[in-house]
Amino acid sequence: MFEENNVNETTEVNEEVVAETVEATEAPSTEVKEAPKSKKSTEKDEQRAAGRAKAKAKQEERRARLAEKTLVKKEKLHLTKEEKAERRAAKAAAAEVQTAKAVARYVRMSPMKVNLVMGLIRDKNAEEALAILQYTPKDAASVVAKVLKSAMANAENNLDMDREALYVTEAHVGPGPIIKRFQPRAQGRAFPIFKRTSHVTVIVAERA
Repeated sequence: MFEENNVNETTEVNEEVVAETVEATEAPSTEVKEAPKSKKSTEKDEQRAAGRAKAKAKQEERRARLAEKTLVKKEKLHLTKEEKAERRAAKAAAAEVQTAKAVARYVRMSPMKVNLVMGLIRDKNAEEALAILQYTPKDAASVVAKVLKSAMANAENNLDMDREALYVTEAHVGPGPIIKRFQPRAQGRAFPIFKRTSHVTVIVAERA
């Protein structure tokens, strides 16, 4: 009997040890220590959050603009006859502004070179534009200055405008006819030469 009890006790102890080992293998420790975030990672997270906020703000602005455009379209569609008449009258009044014009045709210069100078005097006072052209080191400056002086003279003499109140409303150049010549080259060949011309237009008006 004593031996049987010892055997039973030893088997029970062995079973308990086996059960503990099985539990230890089946249920490993789930607690994982989180590594501390570095400064670089936190800065990157902040930058990403800021970028997302900016993107959301841009989307909201676009939606607001689209909503405004749709409202404007609806207002245009639902204008009354009186409002349409008022708008037409305002456009006609704006078109009635007196302007003086001068044009130089068949200028022996390419439109691209003249346009470089024309961009300097747009929306400038007439006297200021003349001063700019006087000190511009381009061949087209003298041609544009002559046209501008002619437009100012037309405004002063024909329309009784104030010379000091004049400004350049429009200054544009268009292509004229191309004169074709040929350059003789070796072995009886000939290369074409294109001599371009321009039409220069300057319009001035009184500044309100």
